[in-house]
Amino acid sequence: MNAYRKSSCFAAAAICLAMIVPSQVSAQAPTGPSSTLAPGVLVGGADFPSSAWIADDVGRVAAINLDNGAMNWRGPAEGLPLALVDGKLVVLGRPERSGQMSLLLLDPASGSSVGTLLGQLPEGVLASPYAQPNRIFKAVADNSTGTLRVFWTYSEWPLRGALLVNDATPDAGRRELNGVMTVDFPAHTLKLSSTAGAPANVAADLTGNERVPGVEGTQFRSADGTYALAASPVDDDVLGTAWRWTLHERGSARTVAQLQLPYSHAPFLVRANRLFWQSPPIAMRQASGEYLQQSLRLVCQDLTSGRELWSVNLLDQKFRGVLPP
Repeated sequence: MNAYRKSSCFAAAAICLAMIVPSQVSAQAPTGPSSTLAPGVLVGGADFPSSAWIADDVGRVAAINLDNGAMNWRGPAEGLPLALVDGKLVVLGRPERSGQMSLLLLDPASGSSVGTLLGQLPEGVLASPYAQPNRIFKAVADNSTGTLRVFWTYSEWPLRGALLVNDATPDAGRRELNGVMTVDFPAHTLKLSSTAGAPANVAADLTGNERVPGVEGTQFRSADGTYALAASPVDDDVLGTAWRWTLHERGSARTVAQLQLPYSHAPFLVRANRLFWQSPPIAMRQASGEYLQQSLRLVCQDLTSGRELWSVNLLDQKFRGVLPP
């Protein structure tokens, strides 16, 4: 099956049916803190069990009701939700200039502004939450130590399209930096330090003692670390190859659900009998001849029936426009 079909098959929703195994997911409210499902998608914890905060497809911060996908509020703030700390929603905002990090502080219940924190980054680093043709800025927040730290990476390269055959130095002009911004809320300051590494448990795959015993193949952690996903390829009349997801509870190692999806893995979170996951942008030509295209989405899927209950479009941080030759 070609890559085009692999990337576009979720539109055939009829084939993506869940198959619940006898041991079903138990309905329980979250007891931990909020979880970052994917960049710009923050799912509430014990304080906000039915809420998620996203950057929508135009970059505005929005609060979503996890029960039905309804929008509780939207904007006017723009940026990527990073963390929920001491009743404040921390958002990576649009900087006024390069060499600056802007963190917006919002009321998570209303979206109203409660402050802004500015910090200095190395010269030329554009800490933008939006897709750029020749640069990428990524930020991951970690509050596990009681102090909010924003781990960031920045990559920049010459703006051009195809790689020329006679180009002997394809990485010439490339720039890569990383660091940590520590947030001091009482002092209302950001402190920059250079470091390697990343916050604990950000790797998608589970290794060593983290793995669920007796489950073969690569295992992927859920956003809150509670569940593990193992996928196996299955033949499909429409897709050629689909993937059977098997979800395991890591604490007990029990299998809680199975469902068939077009991708071998994706960022995900399990709440009660629902699966929340990030679906990549897709495009396909349907049997009717019509062309169907969907952007990056947060999808809610019922693990009992397999039905997609709702979805919302998200900000795509990958540049997909035209590049120079």
